[in-house]
Amino acid sequence: MTIEWLIVLGLAGCGVGTNPPLEPGPSAGPSMRESCMLATRRCSRCHPIERVLATSIRGRIAWESYVDRMRLMPGSGISSADAPLITNCLVRWSEARTR
Repeated sequence: MTIEWLIVLGLAGCGVGTNPPLEPGPSAGPSMRESCMLATRRCSRCHPIERVLATSIRGRIAWESYVDRMRLMPGSGISSADAPLITNCLVRWSEARTR
């Protein structure tokens, strides 16, 4: 079991949910994996991660706009410092799934 899954399982007991993390792809480095774990935690605070997985959003500008809109929602927990990290994950994830 990877450290990422242990974190997710640990957070499940804190009310964060049992959503599987966004997977950035096998060649992602540790910082990208951490960004995707952050994205999973923040995005699943307000809705199931499947909602993100089902989106048709593509491209950095579209993801930046989406994350910024979500950041302004009460309870999202997305800080202005978190937004670029989450965006990086979502851009990489959406690019990886279209290959």
